[in-house]
Amino acid sequence: MIADTSRSMRVLYVIDSLGHGGAEQSLAEMAPYLVQNGIDLHVAVLHDREGFTGRVRAAGAAVHSVAGDHGRVGWLRRLRALERSVQPDLIHTTLFDSDVLGRVVAAAGRKPVVSSWVNIQYGDAYDREFPAGRSKLAAVKAIDLVTSHVVRRFHAVSTPVAEAMSAEMHVNPDHVEVIPRGRDRARLGEPGTERRRRVRRRLGLDSEPVVHSVARQDHAKGLDVLLRAWRSVVIEMPDAVLLLAGRDGTRSEALRTMVDESRLHANVRFLGVRDDVPDLLCAADAFALPSRREGLPGALLEAMALEVPIVATDIPQCPAASTPNSLPWMIRSRWPQRSSIRCPTAQAQPHALSAPALDSTSDSPSPRLPHRCAPSMPGRPRERENARREPHPLTHQASRQMPQVPDNQGGVR
Repeated sequence: MIADTSRSMRVLYVIDSLGHGGAEQSLAEMAPYLVQNGIDLHVAVLHDREGFTGRVRAAGAAVHSVAGDHGRVGWLRRLRALERSVQPDLIHTTLFDSDVLGRVVAAAGRKPVVSSWVNIQYGDAYDREFPAGRSKLAAVKAIDLVTSHVVRRFHAVSTPVAEAMSAEMHVNPDHVEVIPRGRDRARLGEPGTERRRRVRRRLGLDSEPVVHSVARQDHAKGLDVLLRAWRSVVIEMPDAVLLLAGRDGTRSEALRTMVDESRLHANVRFLGVRDDVPDLLCAADAFALPSRREGLPGALLEAMALEVPIVATDIPQCPAASTPNSLPWMIRSRWPQRSSIRCPTAQAQPHALSAPALDSTSDSPSPRLPHRCAPSMPGRPRERENARREPHPLTHQASRQMPQVPDNQGGVR
């Protein structure tokens, strides 16, 4: 077959689905910029799930479903047929099933393949979370290792992910490109008093202290830790409201049981999957990220862009997503001793953030979260309505999100 040199570069991006999730949202954020920069983008999904499909298609990308019967064998057969039809110049894969199937198809079709690492998939922390047990995890890792030999380049969403995964996968760090996630600043909109009031009215809220968190309800996201902390907050602030957005997961039932047992029904709202997370952030006095494990937290980028004070665990991926002084409250993942942290408010007053606050490895009964911190934190819209805002530089990175594209010599540029 003679190559068609007149057309633009064609990329077949293989991903498990376009449902609600961090990797899926990042692809939706990238798609307009890829298309605008001349990439003929085709996205193949293994599962038909609601979420970002409309946004990806609206960006000008073609979305193909290879969902169907016969499990992975069926996926492989349909994906191979799609590859023959599309004839991509490059195959880009994200998430485990898509990585394995995309690599096999790329090898069969003699196409270069790039795989994205969007999280740390192996190691001690992941071992504890893997529901099928260590023996099955070892088999999964072995399949990943074997198929990884055909990968031309690896893309990691953060330096901590690149370092951890290159060690676990025995990949030369020189073959790994770190390209952080980004968010489209225009899509997020601007924070402000009127937007805050409008969203609060819609939620049936007035002047109550509000903390927002968005995550799927799995162990890695640490929402159980946040709920334990919330008990202490409510004792001192009985009208405080915690807004939890995100899809159900392996911990959903346990989280709802925690709310029932703690009698926090009036103070905790499970919002489910939302498409108005930027609005929810603007309505909040603080954003909490209690994760035990992340790749690069996209919600953290959005909170910084919308000037929401942040409380986050000190996993390496959080500082990697931020600039100095953008995370005033970093909660240690492990606490060697009981301690107190001062929140840098204008009055420099101490706040009740005491160990084991948001201890993401602890099952301690009463961790605590900062109270009254966020409403008095300089930088909320009511104090800065007339001030000039400087958008967080990471929010501009969506325009720089490009897959690793092979050059004419077979390398990657």
